[in-house]
Amino acid sequence: MDRLTAEHRSWNMSRIKGRDTGPERKVRSLLHRLGFRFSLRRRDLPGRPDIVLPRYEQRFSCMAVFGTAIRNARTPSYRRRDRNSGLRN
Repeated sequence: MDRLTAEHRSWNMSRIKGRDTGPERKVRSLLHRLGFRFSLRRRDLPGRPDIVLPRYEQRFSCMAVFGTAIRNARTPSYRRRDRNSGLRN
């Protein structure tokens, strides 16, 4: 099923960064503008969350979505039909 060899896939994945991704930076910027204090990548918590709000005991993991998944996404024809019929009523 996979078009790439294991070595090439490993090479590709080694170049994908796991921290300071676009979505993570946007969330941090928003939290900072709203006046929240936060910690980054606390290793003492399970799962190593990206952003931790210690005062509120909240933690976030920001997942980056690859752009190709969004660009190539299509609504199935049966859903388009259902969605369009709902808008007309």
